[in-house]
Amino acid sequence: MGKLTEAIEDYESLNHDTGVSAKISEIHKLQNQWEDARKLFANSEYREALTLLDKLVESVDYAEELRELRARCYLSLGDVQKGLQEMRFGVHLTNDNREGLLRISQIMYDAGFAVQATNELRECLRLDQDDKACLSFYKKVNKVAKAITATQEALEAERYSDCIKKAAEIVKLESSNPEYANQANISLCHCHAKAKSVDGVPYCESVVQHYPESTEFQLYQAEAYINADRFQDAISTYQKILGHESNNQKAKEGMKKAQKLLKASNRRDYYKILGVPKSASKKDILKAYRKMAAEYHPDKFQGEERMQAEKKFVEISAAKEVLTDDEKRTQFENGIDPLDPEQQAQNPFGGHPFNGFPFSHMHPFEGAHFEFHFG
Repeated sequence: MGKLTEAIEDYESLNHDTGVSAKISEIHKLQNQWEDARKLFANSEYREALTLLDKLVESVDYAEELRELRARCYLSLGDVQKGLQEMRFGVHLTNDNREGLLRISQIMYDAGFAVQATNELRECLRLDQDDKACLSFYKKVNKVAKAITATQEALEAERYSDCIKKAAEIVKLESSNPEYANQANISLCHCHAKAKSVDGVPYCESVVQHYPESTEFQLYQAEAYINADRFQDAISTYQKILGHESNNQKAKEGMKKAQKLLKASNRRDYYKILGVPKSASKKDILKAYRKMAAEYHPDKFQGEERMQAEKKFVEISAAKEVLTDDEKRTQFENGIDPLDPEQQAQNPFGGHPFNGFPFSHMHPFEGAHFEFHFG
């Protein structure tokens, strides 16, 4: 706040002006408020410091130090977006402020905003492309930012295998910062669930632990449990959701699905028969079928072994019939055996008893901390 001291000196040079004393008194008052705000911040009294700083901003709007302290109060109170906006405003008050740009990029990066941090670093390098500190940090941050962007693009394009790979890359690049681990876990939970992978449970559990009030992430967790054949865990999760949102339609439908799957858990498992995961493509299913059909073809056996082979061959053919037919596969994944006449008679909705995947319209980061863009 050196400009206040300069202002006092300027006013003192105008000692013939009758209003000088009042102006100097007002500036001293602002200086005292500034010192008080700094002390409050040092004592972790962030809200009290903000109250003083808000008053100061009305009189000293364009002071970088003031804006930075105000930003640090917001950050300390957990309001990351306001904190970064305030700090960015302060940094851009000074021309050629490469040191400030580097400082804000570091704070942004540490807070989990790698993509936004690259913008500040590019501005620093635009001012001086040979700035060693900015260039060195940019190389690190840009790798993480690219992985985050690639993950989001893969998710939005429904390329779930790529999404899983890119999200894992985020953790590999930045293993020491929990903000990036959390961002990666959100994507891994979402994409494993969409891919019907059995590996999504630990990621979804981590996300729910981080955001215990998020219904959307609890729904992901329940779907991950279903993919892993943990039907009772899925039911418990849906019950928890319905306990505080009794009309949640996704939870109601998911509950019915999990209950049917639990009841039918002793039936034929066509995935296990062919030895393929639930996320297997039609190409993988046909490949597994051909291999097993050749291995268990009845013509290769005699006597008792032929009878066993015939039974196995029928199972293999049934599995191939169900899993290569989209409608029958959907029925099976919703707890209905399409080759069981009794179950078919009880299913009035055909192949879509729950209108498909319960998270088809869910945004992966709703209610969660992820990259944002400043206005």
